[in-house]
Amino acid sequence: SYAGAGTQVSVVNISNSGATMTADIAVGSPQGILGDEALLPDNVRLLGNMPNPFNPVTIINLEVVVEAPVKLEIYNLNGQRISVLRDEIMGPGNYNIAWDGKDLRASNTSSGVYFCRMTSDGRSETIKMLKLK
Repeated sequence: SYAGAGTQVSVVNISNSGATMTADIAVGSPQGILGDEALLPDNVRLLGNMPNPFNPVTIINLEVVVEAPVKLEIYNLNGQRISVLRDEIMGPGNYNIAWDGKDLRASNTSSGVYFCRMTSDGRSETIKMLKLK
């Protein structure tokens, strides 16, 4: 049994069958027992962008594990939305989505720090990107 950092792990059952020993464990948290679903990967993961820093284009990589609604947006340092790259239901797969450094009016953006925010199924991830001229 182990308890620490708000998590408790304990062995529920041990069985021995010849040369093979198996153990069933329970993982507890302040929210309760975590089942197998807690061990599954997120439906959508924002993996980063390449190159970073970039000029004039960067490729944003994301992975969709199961079909899910995905919104991919670019924000500036002031929190203003600069661009919407995707807002659709996406099927499973790895995606490489280009951002050409342009805003919603198709105008070139200036050099600086930008944030790419991916939102899906009530959760979001954000990466920082640097555009150089």
